[in-house]
Amino acid sequence: MRRAFAFMLALLATTASLAAAGAVPDNPGNGSEKISIKLSPMSVEAGLGFDGARVVAEGEAPEGCQVFLAVLGEKGKMAFSARRKAWAFWIAGERVLFENAPALYIFLSSAPLGDALPEAKARELGLGKEGIVALIASSDGAGQVLGARELVRLQRKLGLYQTEGGGVAIGAGERWAATIQLPGRAPMGTYNVQAIAVRGRAVVAIARATFEIRPSRSVAFINGFARAHGFLYGVFCVLLAVLVGLGIGALFGRHRK
Repeated sequence: MRRAFAFMLALLATTASLAAAGAVPDNPGNGSEKISIKLSPMSVEAGLGFDGARVVAEGEAPEGCQVFLAVLGEKGKMAFSARRKAWAFWIAGERVLFENAPALYIFLSSAPLGDALPEAKARELGLGKEGIVALIASSDGAGQVLGARELVRLQRKLGLYQTEGGGVAIGAGERWAATIQLPGRAPMGTYNVQAIAVRGRAVVAIARATFEIRPSRSVAFINGFARAHGFLYGVFCVLLAVLVGLGIGALFGRHRK
């Protein structure tokens, strides 16, 4: 009786942990087919002149599968002013706030999304433009779809949301590879990468991996100093700006002579 009770508790705990993670099982099909994923590098260092980086994703997929990748940055608050048209002009409207929007989103694929998966399934998995719209809207209420579309449009203009797809190559032995191009505006933090194998318009297997963007030593030192000694940091910045201004003034003064 005690063994049966312990088994039931373990089963309930496992089920609860999967539900809390909110993740699709790694092998939604028959469970015998898997997709692997490896990231290189797993840690990207961002210095003062950080202008982006590349992370290579590769692995092996089940036979005959297409591969789709979704890269998600850490979720947080994002706000923007919705636009509305007044006569022939566009003016700022009400402020729209999202509590759980990813800081970055990159979608890559080995085939057109519409040919490989039903639209509803692609939205459920958060794949493509409509997938990220659905992901943002569902986390902040079903009535936020229009606002989510506008947020995605703005983030695409900044290069922080890449929804076009493509970029995944499948070679011999069902090995696949893709390059994740991180923009210079990508924030520090942990990034989740999800690799999805699809065949016959159904998900066969899913694998997940993470990488991070971390500050270089110089950036970490400056950030730490600014937090610990805010007043001194402000005085230093003002003095630096004055010195730069005086230097530029002296340089142009010489040229005039």
